[in-house]
Amino acid sequence: MNQELTKVSVATIKECCDLRGQPTLPCEHRLHSYCLTDEKIRGDYARIPLSSIKTGGNDVTKQREGLFTTVKWLSKLMSGEVACQWPFWFKTHYTGYATIPPDSGLAKWNMDHTLLLDELCRERLLLCETTFRETQNDFKVRLRMGITISGKPDLVAMNAKGDCTIWDCKTGIARTSDVVQVMLYMMFLPYGKKFYQGKELSGCLIYKNGNKMPIPSGMIDDGFKSNIKHFLDGLNSATPLQKAPHPSECLYCDLTKDDCPDRIDQTEKLAAIEESNPPF
Repeated sequence: MNQELTKVSVATIKECCDLRGQPTLPCEHRLHSYCLTDEKIRGDYARIPLSSIKTGGNDVTKQREGLFTTVKWLSKLMSGEVACQWPFWFKTHYTGYATIPPDSGLAKWNMDHTLLLDELCRERLLLCETTFRETQNDFKVRLRMGITISGKPDLVAMNAKGDCTIWDCKTGIARTSDVVQVMLYMMFLPYGKKFYQGKELSGCLIYKNGNKMPIPSGMIDDGFKSNIKHFLDGLNSATPLQKAPHPSECLYCDLTKDDCPDRIDQTEKLAAIEESNPPF
């Protein structure tokens, strides 16, 4: 990752890049990210560092000094809720990329989440538990394979025996990734915070409607650890994970067309529907 990289011409990239199709306009001025890790290029040509290519505005996409991922990204991959895995691989390997600003719904989400978390804190304090909230639980763990994984559980509550429950507040519908996210917190928090080493860790999800989903410590078994390694190996690989652009996938992705030329915007989706000519 840190070795000196030599530029090659765009024409050379076009010649040896299979692109899963023909080279498109973004390849002329920025190059597809998966061109940069293509086996042919890595074997026969030097890679072009993204750090030398401007993406527009003040943002510059560049390779990370060390690979980085988050519990949220990993939980989405492991739960199978996304068909397009490439954005998570891209964010693991690159930084400085531009993102699409969130819509006004984010403010409402923040308020609903804060209210739910406040109510949960009061509930746990009434039970005489010691609570540690959000930034107090922020952790980063550098794994042996070289990836750093980051997370921030909403709340950790410790009872009089010293047993801890990791709580996560969800204001939307229940998803499989919710459970996986808390399980990943249970797995990595003791490595990121010495205070939790040797303590019994369980988990629990709480939803806006008041429903709670306990997650016992026994769920962190060898099978779960094997799944973690499988997806971390994919993120760690020089070969990008699968890209599967689709309106339903791109709608929830914050990467711009500067970094993902295959992105399908909602305006493009509507145009495609309007231009269709069904037989009936």
